Amino acid sequence: GQYEAALKDLDRAAELTQDDSVLWFCRGYVYARQSEHDKAIADLTKAVDLDPYYFEAYYHRAMAHCRKDDWEKALADYRKAIDAYVLPGQASYAAFQAAKVYELEFKWQEIIDLMDYYIQEAGSEADLAQAVYWKGRAQIELDQVDAAVEAYLDVIESFGNDPEQGGVDVLVNNAGFGDMGAFDLGFMSLSSTRA
Repeated sequence: GQYEAALKDLDRAAELTQDDSVLWFCRGYVYARQSEHDKAIADLTKAVDLDPYYFEAYYHRAMAHCRKDDWEKALADYRKAIDAYVLPGQASYAAFQAAKVYELEFKWQEIIDLMDYYIQEAGSEADLAQAVYWKGRAQIELDQVDAAVEAYLDVIESFGNDPEQGGVDVLVNNAGFGDMGAFDLGFMSLSSTRA
């Protein structure tokens, strides 16, 4: 119902103008909502061709690529979304969605590199605790447990009471990954040396 009506209106608007990035974004978004991912990607591409700093278009194009299992294109668009962010939460969301894609492919070093890139690009607006969580999780998978634990402890000590750093809760609640494993033992040994 509502998407078909929206598409008719957007199609009429597209006949009148070809240079409105918002129009192409809206139509691409509607196509994505209808699971017409190829059409969504085509229109979202027109949007970013017209406005290379259109965060939402890169982000939704990345999601469409994910739904087609085209991980490499999705990851490229998530990185472009990080570059094009306007609001701090936008860069964070793109970075952490990309990390989830890398995780699906067991690309741990890529997560580390992406989090370093995100922190550099977002600067003081980065959710440092969440980035360190992802980076540490990847380091644990690469058997760099001591480096992960040290970074986790630094973030918890630095940002434990900062409500803007929502990732601290993620660290505290999820960093152990369950039963006493390598992370927990490393955490205990490093904690005792810091006391």
